Amino acid sequence: MTATDTLGATGVRAYSVAVNTAMGLNPTTLPAGMVGAAYSQAMSATGGSGTYTYTVTAGSLPSGFSLNATTGVLSGTATTAVTSNFTITATDSLGGTGNRAYAVVVNAPVVVNPASLPASTQGVAYSQSVSATAATTAG
Repeated sequence: MTATDTLGATGVRAYSVAVNTAMGLNPTTLPAGMVGAAYSQAMSATGGSGTYTYTVTAGSLPSGFSLNATTGVLSGTATTAVTSNFTITATDSLGGTGNRAYAVVVNAPVVVNPASLPASTQGVAYSQSVSATAATTAG
């Protein structure tokens, strides 16, 4: 590049510009979780250069979840049924970013009752009702 002032003096400097490929973040959607059950989902950045760091840049994760900034793994054990909306951003070693908005649903578990069955006697007919309360979708 050459710059010339009003008196005709010039200065010259050579520049180079690195152009990164557009960054993206996968997966496109997240699977549902269940209260009290372990959850783990790896995020992966595409494009950009070098290594990536991962952060939650909007919204909040379900209670009991965390995002590993180095590996991009979203994991934990949810404590309440909820639908959480959040955005995860990946940043490459040159400062380029890619992000994606997510919603993860954490459902209540299926409950089976009774908690235990009564004893039985050999040769005597046995009957016991068992019920289940279906999981509800967090709202």
